[in-house]
Amino acid sequence: MPRNAIRVVLLLLAVAALYFPDIDALVRYWMKQDVNGGAGVLIALLSGFLLVRARARFEEIPVGPVPWAGLPLIVCAAASLICWRAGILTLQLFFLPLILWLSLLSVLGRQAAHVAGFPIGFLYFALPGWGLLAPALQHLTAWAIGVIGPAVGVPIAMSGTTILLPGGMSFSIELACSGIDFLSVGLAVATLYGEFERARPRRRGRLIGGMLLLAIVANWVRVLLIVEIGYRSQMQSALATSGHLALGWVVFACALLVFVWLAGRSSAVVPDAPALGVRASARQPRGGAMHYGIAIIGLLAMPALAYGRLLMIGPRTYAAALELPPARAPWQGPADSVDPLWQPTYVGAQIEQRARYESADGRAVDVLAIGFPQQSPGAQILNEKNSLLGNRGLAAQAITLAQGADIPHSEVIALDPRGRRSLIWSVIDIGGHLFGEPLASQLWYGARSFVSTPYSALFALRAQCGGSCNSARAVLADFLRANGPAMFGSLPDLGTER
Repeated sequence: MPRNAIRVVLLLLAVAALYFPDIDALVRYWMKQDVNGGAGVLIALLSGFLLVRARARFEEIPVGPVPWAGLPLIVCAAASLICWRAGILTLQLFFLPLILWLSLLSVLGRQAAHVAGFPIGFLYFALPGWGLLAPALQHLTAWAIGVIGPAVGVPIAMSGTTILLPGGMSFSIELACSGIDFLSVGLAVATLYGEFERARPRRRGRLIGGMLLLAIVANWVRVLLIVEIGYRSQMQSALATSGHLALGWVVFACALLVFVWLAGRSSAVVPDAPALGVRASARQPRGGAMHYGIAIIGLLAMPALAYGRLLMIGPRTYAAALELPPARAPWQGPADSVDPLWQPTYVGAQIEQRARYESADGRAVDVLAIGFPQQSPGAQILNEKNSLLGNRGLAAQAITLAQGADIPHSEVIALDPRGRRSLIWSVIDIGGHLFGEPLASQLWYGARSFVSTPYSALFALRAQCGGSCNSARAVLADFLRANGPAMFGSLPDLGTER
C-alpha cells in the first residue's frame, strides 16, 4: 500500500476505536434479522474496497492538517456521543461518516478528504434511518394499488392501507410492504454504478432518479401480484402467504436487471483525470507541529471529555423510590387500578406504579408511573419495543403534542375493541425537567448524563372520553392542576443520591 493510503487507513481505524460505541451499535444493527441491516456488512466491505481502489490517488496528493476542521468535528462528535447516551441509535450513527470524513480533513487535508469522500459517504446506505421513509411509502403504495388495481382488472377496494377483495378476503399493506428495503438497496446500486462509471453529476442524478422510480414501481408490481395470486387461489398459494417476501425480491431482481441494461445502453465513460504530476512523497507536508496539534486536539477532545466524565460519575443509586402521592382535594386516592385493556409495556423499567384517582362528582383518572433510576441501552423511555397502549386491544386514533400547555405533554386518543374512546396524556420527567416529546427528553438525558445521572420517569394519565374527548381533556387538566406538583415532585432528585 502507498504511504498516504496507509495513513488514511490508520487514521480511520483510530477514529473507529475512539468512537467504539458507534461501531458497537452499528455491528449490532447489522446483525439484526432484516434486509436493511443485513446489507450493511456488504456496504461496509464495498466502502473498504473503494478506499483500496483509490490508493494510487492518495499517493498523488499532498497531505497536511486543516485546523479549522476541528471545530465541526467537535460539534459532530458531541452530537454523536449525546445521542449514544440518549439511546437514539439512528441519530447516533448518522454522525459517524461525518466524523470519519472530518477527521481525514482535519489531519490529512482537503484532497485526502475529497478522495475518500465517496467511500465514506457510501456508508450511509448501511445505516439505520431508511425506515423513517417507510410510512410515506406505505401510504403511497396503498394509493397506487387503489388506482392501478381496478384499472388492470383486479377487483379491489381500499380502506386506508387495507385491500378489500370479494368474498371477505383482505390484505393489509404493512410497513414491511412499503418497499423501503428495495429502495435503499436499489439506490446503493445506482450510486455505485455511477461511481464505477466515473459519471458526471447530471448522469449520476439520472441514475439515482431512475432507480428511485423503478424501485417504487417494482414494489407496486409485487403487491399487485400477491393480491392477484391470493385472490385467484383463495389464499391457498404460498406466494400470497409465507412466500410473499421471496416473491418481492424476485421482482426486484428483475427490476435491477432492467436498470443495468438501460444504464449500460446510455452509458458514457468519462476519461480518467490526468495525474497531478507530483507525488505527495516528494512534497513537504503543509502545516507545522502547531497545526497538527490543533487537529489532534479536535480529534481527541470530545471522546476524552465524555469518557472521562463518565468514569468520574460512575453508576448511581437513589435512596428514595418513585411513588404516586396521596390525592389533593377534590380528588381522592390513590386506589388500586386494574384495567385489562390498558397494559403499557416499557422494557427495562425498574419501577412501575399504577393507581386510580376519583373525585366526588364521579370523574376518574387512571395514572401510570414508570421509573428508570438510570437509563441504559435497551432499558430507556424511548425504545421501539415500548408501547404506551400495550397489546391488549387499544389502538391509537390520533397522536398530538400539546402546544402552549402549562405542563408539556403528548396526547393519544385511544380506541378499544368496542369502539369506546379514551384520552391518554403522557409527561416525561428527566431530573425535574418536564417534556411532552420523547425525543427531546432523551436528548436532554443524553446531555445531562455527562454531568450527573438524572432520575427518569414517565407519567401517563387516562380518562374516558364519553360523548366527547373535550370533557376528558378538562378532567385531565383539572387533575394535573390539583395533583401535578406533588406527583412530579415525588421523583427522587440529585439530593437523595447515594
